[in-house]
Amino acid sequence: MTQRFISNWFKLIEYILASYLISTGLALIALLLSAGGETVHWIVKMVLAGILVFLFSLMYYNGNHSSMEARRMLIVWFPMFILLDIFVYIIIGGFSFKWFFVTHQPWSAVYLIFVFISPLFVSYMRD
Repeated sequence: MTQRFISNWFKLIEYILASYLISTGLALIALLLSAGGETVHWIVKMVLAGILVFLFSLMYYNGNHSSMEARRMLIVWFPMFILLDIFVYIIIGGFSFKWFFVTHQPWSAVYLIFVFISPLFVSYMRD
């Protein structure tokens, strides 16, 4: 039981990192390619993050998981996306905290809502 629990958490973290890195990487490429088009960056990040979290949630639920797993997944998934955003954009990327969380607050809020809702949507779909 413990082995399965630990392997499920490792699989969950793997899916979190994969969805985050793919959506953020493509969004940063969109930011670099569009001349000052930060809106394009947020739209790409918002749509890709929502879709990828949904798809990876489907892959995670492919096994024998309950609806309790959706809540457990949210407890890990949502804060990890926020912490990874702080790490990638503010510490590595050199963007200011104000740029990410204040200036683009509506975009980042919608993006995080998509990340929050996707695992719940998959959970209700599976039940």
